[in-house]
Amino acid sequence: MPDQPTISESGLPGFDTMVWFGLFAPAGTPKPAVELLNRKMNAVLATPRVKEALEKLGVEPVGGSPTRSRPRSSPSCRKWPRSCARRNIRLEQ
Repeated sequence: MPDQPTISESGLPGFDTMVWFGLFAPAGTPKPAVELLNRKMNAVLATPRVKEALEKLGVEPVGGSPTRSRPRSSPSCRKWPRSCARRNIRLEQ
């Protein structure tokens, strides 16, 4: 959209954000259940059909582990505290 100003040009210099998706479970979910969900989700993301469908939407399926996602989710909750609070999203250690 070449005729549209960037966010910075619109008055928010330094604005930086990224859209990402994650699968979360309630605090206290037993570790074996979290590990099972994680394995299954990674398997689904690795299937050619799902990978291709996501890539058509411009989404890069990454997968990973709860430990790997924490560095991404923690800053988001610090950056968007009201949004996280409205949705009752809390990161438990």
